Amino acid sequence: MYILLAISALIFLVLSLRVNINIKYEDELTVYLRVLFVKIKLFPQDNKGFNAKKYDKKQKKNQDKPDVVLKEKSVADKEKDELYQRILTVTETVKAFFTAFSKYLHVKLAKIHVTVATPDAAKTAILYGAVSGATACLLDLLDEITNLDKIKNSSIVIEPDFVAQKSDVRINITLYMSILGALITLVKTLLKYINLKYIKPKGN
Repeated sequence: MYILLAISALIFLVLSLRVNINIKYEDELTVYLRVLFVKIKLFPQDNKGFNAKKYDKKQKKNQDKPDVVLKEKSVADKEKDELYQRILTVTETVKAFFTAFSKYLHVKLAKIHVTVATPDAAKTAILYGAVSGATACLLDLLDEITNLDKIKNSSIVIEPDFVAQKSDVRINITLYMSILGALITLVKTLLKYINLKYIKPKGN
C-alpha cells in the first residue's frame, strides 16, 4: 500500500515539473529547453540561422563602395531588414510553441528592448514606426498567452535613438508549462495524426 502511494506521489511530482523554454535573440536566435537542472539546446543546431555578426561584416564591406548615396540607401534598407528579421523570427518561434501548447503555455519572463537608430534622423523616425508595429504583433501574441501586466519581470522598451548610428535588439522570453500539459498535447496530436492518416481514408 505504501509502495503504491509512494509511486503515485512520485509520478504526480514528475508530471507537475515545469518545462521552461527560453527564447533569446541578441546576436542570433537561441532556444533552450530546461527541466530542473537539465538544459537542452534546441536551436541553433547548425549555422543556417540568421547571424547579426555576419551581417555586420557584410555591412562594413558595403562601406567601401564609391557611390555614397547608394551605400547609405543600402545600409538603411539592410538595417530595416535586420530589425524585421530579428523581431519576426522571435514572433514565429513563440507562435510555433503557442500553436502546439496553447492551453498549457504561460509566460514567465518577457524582456524586449529595441533601440532604433540610423545615421539619418528622418529614417530613424520612419523605421521606429515600422518596428513598433512589428513588435506590437509579438506583444499581442504574448498577451494572448499570459497577461503581461501581471508578470513582474516583464520589461518592454522600444525607443528611437537619434544619436547612435546603429540599432540594437535584445529579446529574452521564457515560456513554461507542466510536463503533464506537454504529454497531453503530444498524445492529442498523435491521436489526431492517426485519425487523419489511417482512419479517415478508410471511411472514404
